[in-house]
Amino acid sequence: MENKSLAIEFILDEIFFNKTEEAIKKMEEYDLFGIIDNNISHLNSKLESNTFIDFNTIAVSFLLSMNSKINIIKDTEDKEYLKYIISNIGNYLIDKFLTEGIIDFKGLKELESSFSTLCELQGYNYSDLDNRVQLKRIISALESQNSNVVTTKDIYYEWNGKDYLLDDITKNLKSENSIASTKEFRKLFSTSPPDKVRFQNGIQDFLVVLFDTLYEKKILKPKGVRGHFALIYKCAVDLDNNILFKKEPKHINYSIKKNKEKYRKLRAKAENWIK
Repeated sequence: MENKSLAIEFILDEIFFNKTEEAIKKMEEYDLFGIIDNNISHLNSKLESNTFIDFNTIAVSFLLSMNSKINIIKDTEDKEYLKYIISNIGNYLIDKFLTEGIIDFKGLKELESSFSTLCELQGYNYSDLDNRVQLKRIISALESQNSNVVTTKDIYYEWNGKDYLLDDITKNLKSENSIASTKEFRKLFSTSPPDKVRFQNGIQDFLVVLFDTLYEKKILKPKGVRGHFALIYKCAVDLDNNILFKKEPKHINYSIKKNKEKYRKLRAKAENWIK
C-alpha cells in the first residue's frame, strides 16, 4: 500500500494547503511534475519494501534533474515560484526522514558535502541552495541540540507594548499548553534571553503569525540582529528539546499568507490576543 505521506499531492497539501492545484499546474507547465513524482514514488517503493535508501545519491540526482529544467526558464517569477515549491518538497522529505530515523546527522553532513561539490562542479549557486534547503542550519542546530545549548548571545526582543499584553499572551500560550514555561517565554523579552524556549510541536504557524503581528504593530523590536524571527528561530525547541523550526519562519510566513483563509484565522487570533 502506498505511503500517503509520500504522495506528491499530500506533500503539496501540507505545504500549500488549498493552493495544491496551482502548484501542480505550474510544475506541469515546465515538465517538472513527472520528474518529482517519479523520484517520490521511487523513495516510497524503497520504504514499502524496507530496502536501503541511498538518500544522498537520490538527492544529488534530483538536484541535477531539477536544475536542468529550472535553469532554462526565462520567466523570473515562475522560476522563483518553482524554486520555492521544489525546495519546500525537499525540506519536507528531509524533515520526514530525519524524524523517522531514515537519515541521521552523519547522513546530513554527507549530503551537505555532496551538494557543495556538485554546485562547485556544475557552477550552481550553493549559497542560494543552502538558503532554501537549510542543511547548514539543521546540522548546526543538531550539533547544538547534542550539546543541549543553543547560543543566542546578545540577541533579544525589546517589548514596547503594555506589560499586561505580554502577561495576557503568556497566559494564553500556557493555557493552550503551547509553552512549557512562562518564565522561559517571558525572558525572550529581556536583555538575557534563554538559550532554549520549549514549545508544543504544532504551534509553529501561529507563533510565526503572532510574532509577525507584534512586529508590524511595533510592539516588539529585535535587538542585536536584523529580522524579527531571528531569536525565535534560534532558540525555539519542542518539548523533547528538538529544534522547532526546521524551515525558516519567513518561509513559513510566506506559505501561510498564500493561504488567505488560514492566514485570516491565525491573524485574527493574534490580533485578538493583543487588543
